[in-house]
Amino acid sequence: MLIWITGLAGAGKTTIATALYEKLKQKYNNWVLLDGDCFREVMGQDVGYDLNSRKIMAKRMSRLCKYLTDQGIHVICATISMHKEVHEFNRKAIKDYYEVLVDVSMENLIKRDKKELYSRVLKNEIYDVVGMDIPFDKPEHPSLVIDNNIMDNLDFKVQKILNVIKL
Repeated sequence: MLIWITGLAGAGKTTIATALYEKLKQKYNNWVLLDGDCFREVMGQDVGYDLNSRKIMAKRMSRLCKYLTDQGIHVICATISMHKEVHEFNRKAIKDYYEVLVDVSMENLIKRDKKELYSRVLKNEIYDVVGMDIPFDKPEHPSLVIDNNIMDNLDFKVQKILNVIKL
């Protein structure tokens, strides 16, 4: 099974994915958590953050997820991965694929902005930020949309995912 948790930077993907992982690990041994930022650290910084580089990284994550799920390992993947073609590959290649969109308004993302991505784009200090100068392909048919404009009720949000995947 692959639970692909996607959304813009600062949406709360990692927080939700980590809580979900901790809950599932209490009952099942064969779960792995992949996070987009950590994945870059592990795989190396051989690609940047421009649109093409982001596609390369998303495809790498997707192929790794397929490799793991083919071996009976369940994966939770928290990633921006805003590419329609990656979502389509996952749907076709992975039998038990669940796509969760963590949805937050740009206004709230700019307010949160822990990594100062959005504020730095607005000041023209950086570029190549998804949702600002790189378009975000919102999943067309996600298994679940979690409104995370208010970062509360984490257990409830995790339970919504568990209800969708029927665990």
